[in-house]
Amino acid sequence: MNLRQLEILRAVIHAGTTVGAASTLHMSQPAISNAIKAMERSLGFALFSRVHNRLVPTREATVLLNQAEPMFTIQEMVEQTARHLRDGTMGHINIVATAEPSDSLLPQVLTRFIKQHPDVRVSMETLRLDNVLEYVETGAADIGFAIEPYARPTLKYIPLSVLDIVCLCPADSPLCQLPYVTPNHLKDVPLINAAGMNTAQSTSAMAISAPPTSSMVRCAASFGESPARSCRSTFSTTTIASSTTMPMASTRPNSDRLFSE
Repeated sequence: MNLRQLEILRAVIHAGTTVGAASTLHMSQPAISNAIKAMERSLGFALFSRVHNRLVPTREATVLLNQAEPMFTIQEMVEQTARHLRDGTMGHINIVATAEPSDSLLPQVLTRFIKQHPDVRVSMETLRLDNVLEYVETGAADIGFAIEPYARPTLKYIPLSVLDIVCLCPADSPLCQLPYVTPNHLKDVPLINAAGMNTAQSTSAMAISAPPTSSMVRCAASFGESPARSCRSTFSTTTIASSTTMPMASTRPNSDRLFSE
């Protein structure tokens, strides 16, 4: 017996009539009846007996259906997997990012995404900017995230947000008296810096990205800019995707869902 014949047998057993089975399988009633007769001739025994205008499965038909049920379960799982792959709700996403998005933006976004799509496996690696661009460009990663990446003709860049740069310092710091802070103002001020870099042991100010508050003073963008032109400094977080078709693209979830949901 082939899978289609087992589907017909199952449908008739569940429906109790050839008319009900035909409706379930989107077939004609005569086609269902002919299929049952063909199976009975091939097997050499009856599959149904008629009781009060209903088809009651014989013991042999029930045994066959019990043996076939695991096959239908596997078939349903395969069909569900195909739907997930088509809709981008199942698969594997490889993400690369520079340190800033890895530490701040992506953990929150990926936590939400994984809860909404538990069947999607997500891997993320923190790399230098050059490596992030190279991984996405060569297809080693599906998508990348970076702060102010430089352009490459084979990559597509999508800005996600523009953030203010502020200076966080003690409330009694002289920096709080300034309307803005330039890098020159920080020249002799001990700073909190990245781990492993040469920094002063004492700390009194640090540059962060966050909305300014009363205890924060905006930083200027670069050395040498006039105060009037540099009272607001911004940088953008950008997502990077290859502009060329990558291998196995059809098996990957839609990366745009990371931020659209």
